Amino acid sequence: MAIKFLSGIDLNKNYLDNAAIQNLGVAPSTPSTGQVYYDTSAALKVLRIYDGSGWVSVSGDITEVGVRATGNSGVQLSIANATGPIPEFEILTGAVADGQNYLVDSQAVFDAISSSGGGTVTSVDGSGGTTGLTLTGGAITSSGTLTLGGTLIAANGGTGQTGYTVGDILYADSTTTLTKLGIGSTGQVLKVASGVPSWATDQNSGGTVTSIAFGDGLTGGTITGSGSVALDLSGTDNYILAGNDDSGTTLEDGFKIPYSDASNVVQFGNVNDLPFTANAGTVTAVTATAPLVATVTGSAIDISIPAATTSANGYLTSTDWNTFNNKSDTVGTVTSVTTGNANTITIGGTSADPTVAANTAAVADSGTNLATGDQIHTFVTDFGYTTNTGTVTSVTAGTGMTQTGVSTVNPTLNVIGGSGITANANDIQVDSTVVRTSGAQTIAGVKTFSDQVTIPTTPVASTDAASKNYVDSSNVGQLVFQGGYDATSSAPTGTGVLQGFTYVVTVAGNNGGFWTVPLEIGDLIVANQNNPVDDGDWTEVNKNITLASTTIAGIASFSSDNFAVSAAGAVTIKNNGVILGTETTGNYVQSITTTGDGLTGGVASEGSTAALSLTLGSIAAGVGTDFVMADSGTAGSQYLAPLADAASSINGENSFADTITANATVTHNLGTKDVIVQLYDITTFDTVYADIDRATTNTVGISFGATPTNSIRVLIQKIG
Repeated sequence: MAIKFLSGIDLNKNYLDNAAIQNLGVAPSTPSTGQVYYDTSAALKVLRIYDGSGWVSVSGDITEVGVRATGNSGVQLSIANATGPIPEFEILTGAVADGQNYLVDSQAVFDAISSSGGGTVTSVDGSGGTTGLTLTGGAITSSGTLTLGGTLIAANGGTGQTGYTVGDILYADSTTTLTKLGIGSTGQVLKVASGVPSWATDQNSGGTVTSIAFGDGLTGGTITGSGSVALDLSGTDNYILAGNDDSGTTLEDGFKIPYSDASNVVQFGNVNDLPFTANAGTVTAVTATAPLVATVTGSAIDISIPAATTSANGYLTSTDWNTFNNKSDTVGTVTSVTTGNANTITIGGTSADPTVAANTAAVADSGTNLATGDQIHTFVTDFGYTTNTGTVTSVTAGTGMTQTGVSTVNPTLNVIGGSGITANANDIQVDSTVVRTSGAQTIAGVKTFSDQVTIPTTPVASTDAASKNYVDSSNVGQLVFQGGYDATSSAPTGTGVLQGFTYVVTVAGNNGGFWTVPLEIGDLIVANQNNPVDDGDWTEVNKNITLASTTIAGIASFSSDNFAVSAAGAVTIKNNGVILGTETTGNYVQSITTTGDGLTGGVASEGSTAALSLTLGSIAAGVGTDFVMADSGTAGSQYLAPLADAASSINGENSFADTITANATVTHNLGTKDVIVQLYDITTFDTVYADIDRATTNTVGISFGATPTNSIRVLIQKIG
């Protein structure tokens, strides 16, 4: 029986040795895409794969080519290597012979006709077919006349009409037929209606030509009554120059030119009729550019291209082409294009045919897109700048500057100095009383700031200023006394209550049960964290503890007759410090004895230490029906259980079972990842395999490659 896997198998790039594909005589039912098997049927015997719509052969649909012939089988086509990989076809030819199926070449046909002694026609007949014509008088076996009749239809070049009336017009009323349009009435004109010609009344009233003007190539002016028209033979508008300008075209044989003959009659003739004599000469040298090679021998010129080599261009031989065609195609196909910066480049189109476009946007502070020249121009001009250039005609000094000279002629502007600022000839100098915005500086005098001053978070030197964050973090966890607290009211809370805040109890209480241990006057409470919300967020320090009683917890003392107290405050009962029955009440065991059955170590007197032990070797061997069990080791909880019940209980602590129908997380609560997981089909009871993920010590994840047809039983066993 085959092992069933309900999930994929990853061989991690290792070989699958000595494996065979499933052999079947019939294709599997309900296959999945990519499933393979070897078809053992006599008609196929091929490896097949399911492509999602049907089973196809891995080696292709054609497994063998053969010859199909009628009559003399195999005499027209021959096939070598019919089963591949490269079948070779050869057409077989023969002589023309009666009753033979040979294919014949033109030479064989010619030879057969040439050698034929002729023959006698014994019968002649004919037919008009689908042309509309008829042929009568046949068949003629000796002599006679064939007569052609009928009407040739339009589809075969005729009209399909058998008669006409004077004035009829033929037109196509479809793509294959012609029809007749009878003559119209006097004064009607031919027009088009619904896509076909028809006669209709002429809507134009007609008129009289009152003037005729002539353009280039004609003379005679404008004729309004009568006059004459002649070709224009002179000027830039003569009839030749009025034609199309085709200058630069080489005149060829067959081109027509006009001329006046000896009788002064205008004629035209061919260019090659002109009585020109062609010049002749001998080529003595020809210069060719590689890869062309020119050789002149007498009057003969030989121009050729040599074969290409590794260092020279030339033509490729058939061997070169085969070598070239057998090279691996190193050209790739674009399958995906991504952008390195989506703010500047956008990739569109498809993965195989991507489009790349620049992302542009208006110029803006912190902008990340590109900007076009027009967008930059708009940004600059929106600030009031222009691209115009001109001449300054007037200058006026503003705040902090003085002006000498005339504003519109040759003004001079000077910077005004001030406190701590000196205007020099080539620069402006500030002294230590002026605060700079960058760089290191020693500032003289006392400076007052109207807003917050930002300094480094952590000071370095002992003289450095400390930031608020540094001071706050340095004081985290330190006790900060906040005053008294009434324990009958709500405990301090909120974001304003910080770790280390300390309060002294001024009124005893437990805040309605908020405090697990009621607070007394003088107790201290210390916040363990910022914004405490419950009793666990506080540390209570008791400072006012009363003496203990049978009902009140407090300070207790111990009798030196019975107890010993160490310097560290540890309290122990003295040896024989408590007399049983005298200083105690209730039942007690004075001595312990054992009676065998594997139990040894009894004690017979008070004050002695009992050391009982179970010696399993002294228990008699045998086979029983019960099992000794205990409940959590509690005294008196031991009992006998039937072996079946004991085994069930033990297995319940070490194994687990469940049923699933799809991918699932199974909770077994065995407390370890050291478990064995086995799966089986609850219908076929076959063992199956899937992906097992020991996710936690109490769960396993089970994943299938495809949802199983039947429910799956999950068996989990703890190891160790």
